[in-house]
Amino acid sequence: MDIELHYIEKGKGEPFILLHGNGEDSTYFVNQLSDFAQEYHVYAIDTRGHGNSPRGNEPFTISQFADDLKNFMDMHGIAS
Repeated sequence: MDIELHYIEKGKGEPFILLHGNGEDSTYFVNQLSDFAQEYHVYAIDTRGHGNSPRGNEPFTISQFADDLKNFMDMHGIAS
């Protein structure tokens, strides 16, 4: 991955990834994080070019966002 995604992490347990819509960022989930974190290990990710994640040199494509998410999951040992 040519960039490092910014994320908010909270809680313990099974991983639970929150993905914002286009033009948003992880702060979209500020009111849900504590509730989900009671049962899950929550990751709220800023996707490429959103929030505090850098844009990088790759184009914005669905494939690139999917690759970024797969790399993030691999780096954090999240199987599915």
